[in-house]
Amino acid sequence: MRKLLEQGYERYYGSFNATANKDFLSPRDPDGHGSHTASTAVGRRVNRVSALGGYAMGSALGGAPLARLAVYKACWAYPNQEKVFGNVCLGEDMLAAFDDAIADGVHVISISVGSFDRLPYSQDGIAIGALHAVKRNVVVVASAGNYGPTPGTLSNPAPWLITVGASSLDRDFIGGLVLGNGYTVETESITALKMNKFAPLVYAGDVSVPGIALNNTYTAQCLRNSLKPELVNGKVVLCLRGAGTSIGKGLEVKRAGGVGMILGNSAVPYSHFVATASVTPTVVEKVLDYIKTGKNPTAFIIPGKTVYKYQPAPSMAGFSSRGPNLVDLNILKNKPKRCQPPDITAPGLNILAAWSGADSPSKVSIDHRVADYNFDSGTSMSCPHVSGAIALLKVIHPKWSSAALRSALMTTAFMTNDEKKPIQDTNGLPANPFALGSGHFRPTKAEDPGLVYDASYQDYLLYGCSAGLTNIDPTFKCPRKIPPGYNLNYPSIAIPNLRRKVTVKRTVTNVGDDNSTTTYKFSSKPPHGFSVKAKPRVLTFNRIGQKKRFKIVIRARRHKMMMNASEKGQYQFGWFKWTDNYHVYIVYFGEHKGDKAIHEIEDHHHSYLQSVKESVEDAKSSLLYSYKHSINGFAAELTHDEASRLEKLKEVVSVFKSNPRKYKTHTTRSWEFVGLKDEEGDYRGGEGDYRRHSNDVNDQFHVGRKFLKKAKQGEGVIVGVIDNGVWPESRSFSDEGMGPIPKSWKGICQTGVAFNSSHCNRKIIGARYYARGYERYYGPFDAAANKDFLSPRDADGHGTHTSSTAVGRRVSGVSAFNGIAKGTASGGASLAHLAVYKACWAIPNADKNYGNTCFDEDLLAAFDDAIADGVHVISISIGTTVPQPYLKDGIAIGALHAVKRDIVVAASAGNEGPGAETLSNPAPWVITVGASSLDRYFIGRLELGDGYKYESDSLTTLKMDNFAPLVYAADVAVPSVSMNYAP
Repeated sequence: MRKLLEQGYERYYGSFNATANKDFLSPRDPDGHGSHTASTAVGRRVNRVSALGGYAMGSALGGAPLARLAVYKACWAYPNQEKVFGNVCLGEDMLAAFDDAIADGVHVISISVGSFDRLPYSQDGIAIGALHAVKRNVVVVASAGNYGPTPGTLSNPAPWLITVGASSLDRDFIGGLVLGNGYTVETESITALKMNKFAPLVYAGDVSVPGIALNNTYTAQCLRNSLKPELVNGKVVLCLRGAGTSIGKGLEVKRAGGVGMILGNSAVPYSHFVATASVTPTVVEKVLDYIKTGKNPTAFIIPGKTVYKYQPAPSMAGFSSRGPNLVDLNILKNKPKRCQPPDITAPGLNILAAWSGADSPSKVSIDHRVADYNFDSGTSMSCPHVSGAIALLKVIHPKWSSAALRSALMTTAFMTNDEKKPIQDTNGLPANPFALGSGHFRPTKAEDPGLVYDASYQDYLLYGCSAGLTNIDPTFKCPRKIPPGYNLNYPSIAIPNLRRKVTVKRTVTNVGDDNSTTTYKFSSKPPHGFSVKAKPRVLTFNRIGQKKRFKIVIRARRHKMMMNASEKGQYQFGWFKWTDNYHVYIVYFGEHKGDKAIHEIEDHHHSYLQSVKESVEDAKSSLLYSYKHSINGFAAELTHDEASRLEKLKEVVSVFKSNPRKYKTHTTRSWEFVGLKDEEGDYRGGEGDYRRHSNDVNDQFHVGRKFLKKAKQGEGVIVGVIDNGVWPESRSFSDEGMGPIPKSWKGICQTGVAFNSSHCNRKIIGARYYARGYERYYGPFDAAANKDFLSPRDADGHGTHTSSTAVGRRVSGVSAFNGIAKGTASGGASLAHLAVYKACWAIPNADKNYGNTCFDEDLLAAFDDAIADGVHVISISIGTTVPQPYLKDGIAIGALHAVKRDIVVAASAGNEGPGAETLSNPAPWVITVGASSLDRYFIGRLELGDGYKYESDSLTTLKMDNFAPLVYAADVAVPSVSMNYAP
């Protein structure tokens, strides 16, 4: 379908004159721009095409080659002007085009048109037309403008449009310039003409016709008929860009007999009529200096060649217009508001696409060459790239709104180049969001963004109330209290002039693959001088289409006032994201190779992470632990793909995923029973106790007493307990009578909640805690939900119990509740020193009876520190619920490195019996300990009225005075209290 809309144009310029207009009064394209953009979006595959000179030879293909095309011609050539100066598009013609396109039934509108003037939305024909299109679920994609790199030059800033900036490809056209003094520089060139040898070099200002221009600047610009052939013939001429066209300068050099041209102050290549090198101002200075000081200066121009995989790519195009959105700022003045950069960037530099047969590649009348395909640059070229991608996404997600599609593209864009460094701007520095928006688009990732920021036509009308766009729809009236513009549900946030704090509201919609439960976690990199927090920080979805609201609190920090002068009044940038596909993986390298400094080990680990991450910042933020003492490896948040790629790399022994359900904690007469008591008389008569055996096989020759004396009760030995902490106030950890801390000890007493340095002594000589893996999985530590302490303190007794059993001091007169098992509590090595490593934690919002959770990454960090601290024994009453391969078992790996350093590791066998193949910690370098009974029991008795009697275990001392009636609970249950009944 083709439509012609020219009424506004003719009303302004008069009746159409084909000669003056150099145009067709029809949908036919006179200069290539429309054909180029249309073929970029939806062009069919055409093999073996290239630009003039054979550059970029290959197949031309649009983004959606099977999509259908509807053409609406609303832009026209300026009468009596060169086509290179562009077209004119009048608002009335464009609105007519929008009106027809919507009525015709298009699904996507691609419009590579914009305005340099800052028009209010109510006077912007594209903004108005696009709003009506969006109401009918027609996606509108528009170019950001070619007025960069000046800030605030953005075209098409309306938030219901998808606004596209321009960046480069990884394809370039590299030529060169060599001066007679040896100076060599690479240049961009799409001129295939060659020089056979060095030629004399002259400056255009020195060889121009006298009086050709009013000043010396113009004399160097190689304008038509400005050069003297007798001074130019056979030479290379340095011409400066400025007045006139670039292609015209080359034609003038050719007319005067020149063999080559150095075009100064130009980085955009053209297909010239002589060998040409386009150079930057810095190079111009060197060339001029050589011409002035060199004796018989010469130059040689190397023709350009097509180079693929050119790095770094992409980079921002200098001409691409920048944010912020000054339309919004002017209307809202000093109130917080939405300040829009481009939404996204796409390739827009040296794009090869279809061309008009009615125009030359250069668009100047003196160029009579014709090309079917041509290079062009601009956000006009980047816009149809996104339009084509939207057409593809429309097929995959036909019910998605324009806002959802934009969100999918923006939230899956990348901000790093193919060197995994930030995308660069023209100044060589990282481009900021005012230049590249959310980043360079990735259509394949946009298919499955996970979450989208959706917005409806009604949302845009409400936003319009804050932006001066009202009374658009008679069915909608602005509320009395108009919400701030920054609360439009958009995938980006911009707040100018923030001095204290702003709370921004957003809603995300789950668009995942299925209705399974998915949890997303919030993370951010705040702008310098600000904090960014989300409430809540975790979002859980259990069905497609489910929506969740959250708030982002952006607060200016106090030290913002300490910013330097260049930072004050300037925008600062950061990011936030919701992530579900990252998991913590342990990347294990085995032993360290040779003696390396800690920073060398960390750099080695970072280098591996950076090889799979998009940027150095991503690598750093994903790292939880770098195991750098005895164990060689790291724990980091990775995608499955990143983990798989790391697993294939040299030196990597294994890569395995952390799992919160992989480990759990496993749970005094006991030492006496195994023959270790240091005094007689421990068997005291009393209720619930046992009489002294007259023939005690464990201690009949006082072997235990002699053994303990010989072993000095473990004096000088350091036992490291990896568990869930310690309760330091217990009398079992008194240091009274303890010897000094061994000189070999290198550990620390890490402080935290309810645990300070005074809680360590000569008994508890060290304490650490490890919660990075735990917090990465469950979110920031919440004392109320976790029912735990973010410190080495034990919250449920397990760690205190195991520690005191191993090395607790002798404490007399202790018992369980109600005096059961009253006697003396003592650890096996009561004079040994204790080092506590808390790596297991309470499960949030769960009863402590369900035990603790322990993560591989935290356990390995505990092993790494314990080995480096100088422990002699590691006791770990933790194990896997399901047997694991050794290279995916954090305890087995940690223990192997401990054993190398002659540290004994004793571990529990697990509580999953009596089934076969349920053993935990089976590695042969670990001492694996099962559980058995003592010769101490707690016997109660049940007696029925019919005389039946039964002995049972009982720790309850409550008594009944006489028999009582007996009933079955099911017979006395409240009706309907349960959904089923099992007799």
